[in-house]
Amino acid sequence: MGPSPLRQDLRAHSEARITGDREFRWISDDLAREKQKIADKPISLNEKARRTELSDDAARKDKRTAERDKHPRTPEKVYLITLDNVDKPQLELVSNQKPKADKNAKPDKDAKVSKTDAADGSDADDDDADDLLGARDKEDLLDPIRIETLNILTDFVGP
Repeated sequence: MGPSPLRQDLRAHSEARITGDREFRWISDDLAREKQKIADKPISLNEKARRTELSDDAARKDKRTAERDKHPRTPEKVYLITLDNVDKPQLELVSNQKPKADKNAKPDKDAKVSKTDAADGSDADDDDADDLLGARDKEDLLDPIRIETLNILTDFVGP
């Protein structure tokens, strides 16, 4: 039993995106470079040659960073979906920034403190909650494998 037509379509769309994506080209270039280094085996013990190799790597990284800065990816929109709002026509867009706590606000004496509350009154699980709500840092926006995974899922679900 061979792959289903849907799977073949998903693979074809993914391969088309990957071949045109600069991040995947860079990954492919890096893999080829590393395979060549492994095949050549020796690492130069000559300090000048080694420094040249390291400066070339740094220059390649800087060039890629400059290219990313010239053509930044647009961050995806993330919506908060709960059982209360799943059937509503408009979903709440989740902000990637944490709200600032009001230092002048008086604490509620009747509020219950959970075990996860830190001594300073902040929630120790803030990072986990932000991840759950879709907060992304710069590295997540540059992860081409995660982005392609989301693209494949979007293709699967359809327009």
